[in-house]
Amino acid sequence: MVLFILDSHTFRVEKQTLCHDWDLIMDSLDLQKSTVTVTGATVSSLDIGEWGVLDGHVFLLDQLRPKGNLTIVSLKPALDYFSRPIPFVSPPEGTTTGQFLAAALLANWGSCPDPEYAAPYLEVSDFDTTPYIPPTVDAGGYWRIPDYVRSVRSSAGMNVRFSPGRNSLKVTISAAAPKTRVILFHDGKHHLHSSDFATPSVAKITAVQGGTATDWYLSADGQIYQSVPPERAAGVWNVINVPDSADVAAKVAEAFATSQTCSHKIEFSTERDYSVLDRCAIRIGSDVIQSAITLKRLRRGDPRWFYRAGTLATTATEKLKGVI
Repeated sequence: MVLFILDSHTFRVEKQTLCHDWDLIMDSLDLQKSTVTVTGATVSSLDIGEWGVLDGHVFLLDQLRPKGNLTIVSLKPALDYFSRPIPFVSPPEGTTTGQFLAAALLANWGSCPDPEYAAPYLEVSDFDTTPYIPPTVDAGGYWRIPDYVRSVRSSAGMNVRFSPGRNSLKVTISAAAPKTRVILFHDGKHHLHSSDFATPSVAKITAVQGGTATDWYLSADGQIYQSVPPERAAGVWNVINVPDSADVAAKVAEAFATSQTCSHKIEFSTERDYSVLDRCAIRIGSDVIQSAITLKRLRRGDPRWFYRAGTLATTATEKLKGVI
């Protein structure tokens, strides 16, 4: 596999180098870093912050660690290039989430008046139809695109894909079309690596906004209702406070989605090609776990895809991410 390094100001190739090893996060609902190993000093500290393209996938060079005659290069998702806090501008009525995001990318990077921080090579295509979901804005009126995209992906299923074009970085925004997968570990096609479980997921939410409380219910098949469904999901009852400026239904959907995945973490591998956000019914012993794929990974020397379903923090690093 070849790593192409592109100038962050022009998106033009500056150099290329052969990778001896790689561990690539192809997609994830949270910030996860990839690594590649290259020979000697073919990649230097001057390349940190530049774009990296591997097999048609776009990354951001983040850190270097020399190791003998090799260098281990840490890569961030392309999304995190756009992490600078930007001022919130209320969109016109009827704007979709995709239109809001596309406008923010183009205004703050594509057409940025400061050439040092501009990305005029951005080519944004918006096919999303998700009703507008406002971002979380700090006390100074600023918000971050990576935080917003990861939140909206989890709650509403929107996808943002980055791909290299001819001297352009293509950004495609679309509504996800997740498929339903059945994962069995006795079929010879799926291999279970680990499974961890914690508190039960939420099956009922009382949302409080402006002193008014509304009840929301989760059905056994994962649908959300404002009245008791014929077949209710099993789980705990939670209460959430919704800011006056936020959409109650969107915040409820986000809370249900977070609860369903954060109660467990199941890691497995297979040669089958799935997508992050695909829903899955996973049989472990006599239990069937309703979940969603949250991470997709590719490692050198293994023809299988490595997947994670759920977001339960089990390592010290994962637990710290939840508090910092």
